Amino acid sequence: MAMPARFLSPFRTRQKRPHARQSWLWRKHSNLSDLAQPYGEDYCQYMDSAYSTDLGSQFDAAFLSPFTRYAWQSRRARSCWMELQGYQDALAGPIYSVLKSGNCAYIYALENAYFSGVRDPDTLHARLRYWHSKLIAGLDDFVPRDEAEQVDLAAMREFARKTWFVAEKAIDIERSTVI
Repeated sequence: MAMPARFLSPFRTRQKRPHARQSWLWRKHSNLSDLAQPYGEDYCQYMDSAYSTDLGSQFDAAFLSPFTRYAWQSRRARSCWMELQGYQDALAGPIYSVLKSGNCAYIYALENAYFSGVRDPDTLHARLRYWHSKLIAGLDDFVPRDEAEQVDLAAMREFARKTWFVAEKAIDIERSTVI
């Protein structure tokens, strides 16, 4: 005799599929040919040589390490860095696009609060410089109260310096790809 549904645990009624997450990831990425750019072999070789400068690891050090690798000394400093996330995102979007696809042409068509009026690499450079200056201003407003916050402020300034270094490299790549 089967038990009435009201006595069954909700955890027992659902069948678990083994490795469901892994199979979803495999289905999504099993055919990578759809991700290939339709530019041809010469262009792909050129882009491979352009990215041999280790821009990817520099991007990671500037944008991801503050969240994944850095051991924050104070909650207040980490909170300050998190509050400045919008400026970091505004910088990271075009840089990541250059890193992954060789350009950030999508920016030139945007009409939003972040990139309205950006039409070429020079105006993109000015806009990224503006967002970076806002990031620096946010760091300037942070006044450390103790030694741990001073250590974190020095780290945040280094992250901001690395961010602009990567932005400059990305703009150079963007300038070289725009005709």
